[in-house]
Formats: sequence, C-alpha cells, structure tokens
Amino acid sequence: MDSDGMKKVERNHIRWLAPLLFAVSLAVIWEWTIRLQAAPLVPGPWAVAKGIVELARRGLLIKYVVASLFRVTWGYLLAVVTAIPSITDRASRPYGSANHTGLPSA
Repeated sequence: MDSDGMKKVERNHIRWLAPLLFAVSLAVIWEWTIRLQAAPLVPGPWAVAKGIVELARRGLLIKYVVASLFRVTWGYLLAVVTAIPSITDRASRPYGSANHTGLPSA
C-alpha cells in the first residue's frame, strides 16, 4: 500500500476514533462526578444504560421515547407561539420608545 493509501486509512480511523474517545471521556467524567457526590441526584451512565436495556426488553422504550418527543415538541411550540408576539411587538416600536418594562418612558 502506498503512503496516500495509508494516510486515508489513518484518517478513517481518526474519524471514528475521536468521537468514540470523546463519548467515553464524557461517560467517565459523568461516572466520577456521580461517585464523588454524597447523595447523587442523577444516575450514573451504567445505571442509565441498564435502564434503557430493561425498557427495550419490556417493549416500552419506543413508547416512552415517542411520549417524550411529543412533550418536547409541544413545549417547543408553546415557547415559539408565546415568544413570537413579544418579538414582533418589540420590533414594531421605534428604538428607545419604551423601557425594559414595555411601558412608555417618562
């Protein structure tokens, strides 16, 4: 194999190895922070992985994922719907015509 071929192989290894090392590093940091806490509020990565496997075995994983995505979607849509009137109202006023409360300046 020529040197260009070796460089491509090395680049391909780096392409998948770098994200994998990053994910493993995050999991290790997560586990360490959980173990350092006296009363952990969040489960560690191993407990989360076991929980995902258990939900998949019971056939509930897809159901719960869909339910969560439904709630996230509605929450996002409600945030957008309530934010857009505020943004368009501020954009229609000339600069400096109202203070931060939305009331006219004295």
